[in-house]
Amino acid sequence: MNILICIHSLSGGGAEKQVHLIAGGLSRLNHTVTVLYHENGPKGDELEFVDSKVNYIKIPYGHKNPLLIPFLFKYAKKSDIVISWILQMDVLFGFLKQFINFKWLFREPNSDYANNTLKYKLRHFFAKKASGIIANSAAGMQLWEDFLCPKKVIYNVAYQGNLLQNTNNKEINFAYVGRFIEQKNVMRLSQVFNLVSKKLPVKCDFYGKGSDCPVIEWSSSVINNGFISKPDDVFKKVKFFISLSKREGNPNSVLEAMLEGCLLVLSDIPTHREIFSGAPNSNVLFVNLMDSNEVIAANIIDFYSRVELVNNVDWSPYLSGRENNQVVNEYNNFIIQVSRGDGE
Repeated sequence: MNILICIHSLSGGGAEKQVHLIAGGLSRLNHTVTVLYHENGPKGDELEFVDSKVNYIKIPYGHKNPLLIPFLFKYAKKSDIVISWILQMDVLFGFLKQFINFKWLFREPNSDYANNTLKYKLRHFFAKKASGIIANSAAGMQLWEDFLCPKKVIYNVAYQGNLLQNTNNKEINFAYVGRFIEQKNVMRLSQVFNLVSKKLPVKCDFYGKGSDCPVIEWSSSVINNGFISKPDDVFKKVKFFISLSKREGNPNSVLEAMLEGCLLVLSDIPTHREIFSGAPNSNVLFVNLMDSNEVIAANIIDFYSRVELVNNVDWSPYLSGRENNQVVNEYNNFIIQVSRGDGE
């Protein structure tokens, strides 16, 4: 089967890593897989996730170039199924679907949207002709519960091969790894942690990049380490992972922190709770974003005092079923299901 996966950028984030893993896995199942991308092809440490059988093609036209649509049309028509990855590509292939018939799946990587922008409205309108929808969280699938096309929740790949427990001794520090954008609530995270550091001898290392970098309240306790392509290098040595995201899908950084046995401080949102199947766990603190910064800081300080002697947490019961080949097989089965039906 000829499978076309389309993403705007391969800049090294969690969504991009999932593209590499799923594309490579599908190619090993004897599919012919092509990845179209607009910006930033795979490089450096990302290459370890790139399968040599996958055909990566950079789109030579910008979004405003009239030659873009004929270019995408050509690839859509010669593919058995198209999977668009991230909003920009959802809109482009959703637009194409209004005029030509091809099998089109798109992924839902979020659980809700704070800003119902024109792009999201267009995506929602075009989705009426989607052949299928994949969401990486049950909360995200609820956004499409009224749509009649085939739908499936497939969680992100969390690990490859055997699930090995990290036994490294860890520093007693916190880390945030992710984009510096409004959705991730990084400015508030910096404010909260500056309060925490007044009571505890700890720091929070930030790893990432993004438009909200200038509004983060950097200090001797809130440190900008820039972008890192291998987050597991951080999680191997840091004791706590912290995220106050306003909304998520199936957050890769949380899964990667769990793989390395980190203690967790997470915003109390549905997709964070979903990882733990609603079951309580003393090694994760859920914070209510409706609370004041002072209350959140006090809760973090109390949590720290309770778990300070814990060195590595065994999160394996929560990560079962998320191995690379298992997730790829779920994609493969759903792709076959959609390709055999009309999906309309």
